[in-house]
Amino acid sequence: MLEKVEKENVTFLEAEEALLGFHHALVGAKVAEKWNLPPELVEAIGFHHEPERAQENPKLTAIAHIADCMSVSLGMGVGVDGFLYRISPKAVELLGLREDQVDRLLANLMEVLVDEDTFGE
Repeated sequence: MLEKVEKENVTFLEAEEALLGFHHALVGAKVAEKWNLPPELVEAIGFHHEPERAQENPKLTAIAHIADCMSVSLGMGVGVDGFLYRISPKAVELLGLREDQVDRLLANLMEVLVDEDTFGE
């Protein structure tokens, strides 16, 4: 998976779909469904890469999507596709945000993480 991402310049999600025929969000949604989580949580998990598809609770899905994008951008989790994973403009709009606000939030999160690393040593 990682090799495909690096060599072909595709997102981790695209690599999962190409190699496995499905991606982790679908697996997560199935697990959430089996655990009898509320439908809006199942949807947010299943569509966190495709927030435009949300019907049950689009705002919750948009929040999950933006949080996931920021986590990957900050190098949390696998994160090998880094900035290939873009925040959906529709998710930003749905939450009543502007792109500059999202960029500022990401910059602030980076500062907090750097400060934590500095003080944690």
